Amino acid sequence: MLYIIRAALAEEANDGWVWMAKPSRTVVRINNLATGGSVYCQARDIRDPNFVNRYNQRPRISIVKPDETVVMGEWYRKALGIVATTHSNNVDRRVDLDLKDLNRWGWGVLRAACHQPDVYVRLASRLGVLGAWLGVFGLMVPLANLLVGRSDANDWLVLAVAVATGIFGIWICRGPRRLR
Repeated sequence: MLYIIRAALAEEANDGWVWMAKPSRTVVRINNLATGGSVYCQARDIRDPNFVNRYNQRPRISIVKPDETVVMGEWYRKALGIVATTHSNNVDRRVDLDLKDLNRWGWGVLRAACHQPDVYVRLASRLGVLGAWLGVFGLMVPLANLLVGRSDANDWLVLAVAVATGIFGIWICRGPRRLR
């Protein structure tokens, strides 16, 4: 669907959400079908009259079609490859986006944390994944020795699993691809 893109309010420019016609605190994946860029973030309900009234104050362009409008900060627009916001006529420079809800256990939330504009949130989520990986790896060697018995082949298997899960953790924690 072609969406009207508006810039976030200055005080929300570094927040990890975008305003769209979804229930608040829904984790979503946004794909720009034209550029291939994608981001994971929280959605806030743009139909909230308090937000719309505050946003529609001059000199901003008013939100007149909330179901077709997405309000996002520069971080997300750059990651999606959106060069400019939609023109004031609400027709020119619309963007073809695919919005998908991701309210599954953990996966979408972790990806949204790694796609946050705030560097401290990204760092904390990556350190959390590293800590979980170290904890699992620390338990794998004693458990493998206890259950299977001590052997060199067992040590190599544990090391291979640890490396594979480490690579998977790095892949999970990657941030959005910067398109511009």
